Formats: sequence, structure tokens, C-alpha cells
Amino acid sequence: MYLQQMINHIQSYTSNISPNDSPHSHQQKMNTRFPANIWIEYPGYKTQGNICDFRVMFSSSVISYRAISHNEIINELYTSVKLNPNYFSDYYNFIIDIANNWEHINLANHSNISFINFTKEEIIEIICYISCQEEINYPSGNGFDGYRRPFYSYLEGINAASPNPSISINQTISRCNAKRRFLPFVSNAIIPYSQI
Repeated sequence: MYLQQMINHIQSYTSNISPNDSPHSHQQKMNTRFPANIWIEYPGYKTQGNICDFRVMFSSSVISYRAISHNEIINELYTSVKLNPNYFSDYYNFIIDIANNWEHINLANHSNISFINFTKEEIIEIICYISCQEEINYPSGNGFDGYRRPFYSYLEGINAASPNPSISINQTISRCNAKRRFLPFVSNAIIPYSQI
């Protein structure tokens, strides 16, 4: 699915909530293109009217059922690049490919990269659902960063692990957690924000 299809898919489940439903009282397993055990729990704390917030949940043979955060994905990217520094630009390309093609990414184009705690397929699905959550809560059409915000942070996490970093992992996480509009840390020539 692409972004709007994913939003519609999620909203087909979340549209029937009641104002009396307690947070995260509903669960729904997501149909994913790649093998990944992704669930959403809703309504989330940011639910307002017919805009239903949700929490992205994940489990695998090594990770118990739990919420996945932006910081966890940033750290996964950072650690993976640190272990494979010769391929840091391939990790950039991987994130840019997901941002532009969502689940329609061609895995054959990313054979040089690997992850510690997730498969490539799981990372793709987690990133898609977390970014979709950001677009629902902070729509880019309303002047927010929307789905782009986490992708910018993921690019910064990759840069932090590169052979010549322009940003530290602590700065990346702090910026990811900030409650304000995203401003590039360095030029697009160093971190390819404009490709998102």
C-alpha cells in the first residue's frame, strides 16, 4: 500500500470507535505486504473526533508484543550502520526508497544492508505504519511535517553512524522527540532531506 491507501485501510478499522472507548481498547492485526506481525491498538490518546490515533505494536520470535517507537528505529538504523559503515549510503537509499515507494520497495535493490533486531521486511512495515500514524496525527496538508518527520529523523540517525557524522545520535534522538516543526540540521548536500 501507499500512504493514502494505508491511511484508508487503518481508518476502515478505527472509524467505528465510541467516545466512551478507553485508550488502546481495540486491537487489529494489519495485512502487510511483507511478512511482519504488525498490530494497531486504538483509540490513542491523541484521538480527536473522527481522527483516530493509534499505537503501532509489533512482535516476532525474538521481540515480545509491544509498541515500537521512533527512537527504537533510529537506534536500530544507527547500530546497523555502525556495524556496516561501508554501506551507510545504502541505508540512506533504503529509507528514501521507503519514503517514496512505501511497501512497494524492491528488496533486491537493498541487498547490502541488514539489521540487528528486525528483518528488512519488518523494518519496512514498521516504518510505514509509524509514518502513517504521524500523517494521521499531524497531517502534512495542514502545515505539519506529517509522515516526513520520522523519515528525516531516520536519515539523521544514519548520518550519526556514518564515517564522518554531522550530527550525534543524542542530538538525533533529542530532535526526534522535540514538539516543534522540523528544521534541517545541516544542508541537503550532507543529509538528503529533500529526497523524502
